[in-house]
Amino acid sequence: MQIRSRIIFLLCVVLLLIQSVSGCTSNQPEKAEQTNNNINTGDYYVDQGQLDTAIVEYSKAIALNPTEADIYYKRSDAYHRNGQLELAIEDLNKTIKLAPEMPEAYRDRGLLYCLLDQPDLAILDMNIAMDFSWNMARDMDPDKATAYYKMGLAYYNIGRNLVALAFFSKSMKLQPENVDAFIKRAQIYIVNSRFEQAIQDLNKAIKTSPELAVAYNLRGNAHLNMGEMDLAISDLKKAIELDPSLSEAYCNRGWVYFNNEEYEASVTDLDTAIKLDPESAKSYLYRGQVYIALGKPATAIKDFQTTINLSNDDKITFEAEQWIEGIEHK
Repeated sequence: MQIRSRIIFLLCVVLLLIQSVSGCTSNQPEKAEQTNNNINTGDYYVDQGQLDTAIVEYSKAIALNPTEADIYYKRSDAYHRNGQLELAIEDLNKTIKLAPEMPEAYRDRGLLYCLLDQPDLAILDMNIAMDFSWNMARDMDPDKATAYYKMGLAYYNIGRNLVALAFFSKSMKLQPENVDAFIKRAQIYIVNSRFEQAIQDLNKAIKTSPELAVAYNLRGNAHLNMGEMDLAISDLKKAIELDPSLSEAYCNRGWVYFNNEEYEASVTDLDTAIKLDPESAKSYLYRGQVYIALGKPATAIKDFQTTINLSNDDKITFEAEQWIEGIEHK
């Protein structure tokens, strides 16, 4: 009798277990469907620019399936677009923990570190992303070109210009339409006095994006440094026409006018540059020199002192100090 009771008890337990498993299994398709619905809805709201709502939908999907790396990756992108960079990094950390061989997660986290001025972490992530890219991607894979560009950007932001130049060049070889890479490489060429090469890159950038004010400004600056004043004026005028808020274009044109001994026009442009960007040490340095030419040394000293207070460039600071010393010793 006892044996029979035990058998009945065990059968009941087995039946309950079967029922429980069956119930769980029957809920799985419904749970998966709801997760996909939340993801698709999140994707839709991202496309519509409704990022807060998209984040809510992705969060619902994560609550249903907290071990799916792709959902964290999608939410990190929404956070990034929404300007919530720290939260985007947190989601990419989770993405990488769940899917450590996902190169785009390292790439995007590296970009975020660039934006947060953490270049060492950015370079580390970009290197990892490119390691995966070299192993997994074809030579013409656009993701690889993007990784090269972002790697260049990371080195550029910490002043490693020659290393950055190499990465920008690799990116441009794979993705010749990448205007941003042409612009950055031209900036490095200008800093290194390679003005003809800068102009070549800027010609290509302008051909691809003829309404890009920054390209005309940089090309105008290159012409200025080569002594081609008429070409410089033409480019800088075009830059200002395309973007009247571009303070650097007024600054550069003001310096061209100074070199042409058109001092009143120079002051007018430099006044505008300072109004648009009151933190521009270079504009004050240039205007101070114009005031010297106009016979206003006391006004010039004020501009040179402001230059020193604002500048984080040793060369600009030294030049302003030399001008003050020269005036005071006259």
